Amino acid sequence: MISGRELTKAEIARPGTPEHTRMITSSKVAPMLRDEDGEFLGIGYDTAYDTYQYLTGGAEKDVASMEEIFRYGHAAEKFARYWLQDTMPGWKFSQGEVAYGHHPELPFPHQATADMRASKGRHRKIVEVKAPKVDRGVEEKWIPQITMNMAVSGIHEALLVIVPRYGEVSVHEIEYDPELWAAIVEDTTDFWRRIQEGDTPDHGGSALWREEQGKLHTPDPDRAPVVLNKGYTQRYADAVRRLDEAEEHLKVVQNEIIEQMGDAPRVNGEDGRKIVTRTAGRFSQKRVPEAFFRDMSLYSQKFDKDKLRAKFPSIYDEAVGAASYTFDKKGWIDNE
Repeated sequence: MISGRELTKAEIARPGTPEHTRMITSSKVAPMLRDEDGEFLGIGYDTAYDTYQYLTGGAEKDVASMEEIFRYGHAAEKFARYWLQDTMPGWKFSQGEVAYGHHPELPFPHQATADMRASKGRHRKIVEVKAPKVDRGVEEKWIPQITMNMAVSGIHEALLVIVPRYGEVSVHEIEYDPELWAAIVEDTTDFWRRIQEGDTPDHGGSALWREEQGKLHTPDPDRAPVVLNKGYTQRYADAVRRLDEAEEHLKVVQNEIIEQMGDAPRVNGEDGRKIVTRTAGRFSQKRVPEAFFRDMSLYSQKFDKDKLRAKFPSIYDEAVGAASYTFDKKGWIDNE
């Protein structure tokens, strides 16, 4: 069995250091993976373009904006340790991360860091902890990281502990897949070649690339508009149409939920996450009959709706719009 070895404290590259930024770690592997046609799968948190830029120093990750995510993630790791100690009697768990390296099949600087290592006698398991907003089960983008951790460590058993912000903890056994590991070796080696040769991946849907373009180009009001060819125009029209269809479908689902809501102030999912709340209608002067604007007792320096409500509550009520509904879409999209 080919594997690397555990790194000493002196050998470990710490996140945020130039050494860690420039090496391929297990958490960076997913965006590098390709399909049979050589196209990037797009399954990581970052795009292949973003990953390339971060590894080469072409861009720096905005770590400051992710502090809350990191803080919750570290807290989730501590909670996961207590959870496993309760549910896996006889097992011992490392008090912190365990890093591995020096795998002979990886011809580039690399590091595979597990959140924990579980041990019972001679038995070992790699432990990875994830803290998404909601537990959607084992997500595809996590598997390459765990697979690399297993391969480089030589410990071919792993536990994935999901500690969601909404819902209960779940623990999953992850099987070692030698075919996936072979693909990881091939694709990460090719990605390292790209870095050495300056072969930048296509930008795809990268938000980082779009931001770079905004800084690079200054609008010239004297230039004529760019006219797209039919191919680009059709792709854009198709994308807009699909988005419009999705939004229309969302409205149908939202109305079905409102129908279930009745007189309740809000609707939650089974895990307690908010789906929709009812917002009181807003007052609009346009709904007040014109005759009431001649009643000077309703004025201060301007028309006073509170005085109207006090003196003519029924008229005020008629001028209040219907309640609206606020759907919480952000809480149901996991960007972490």
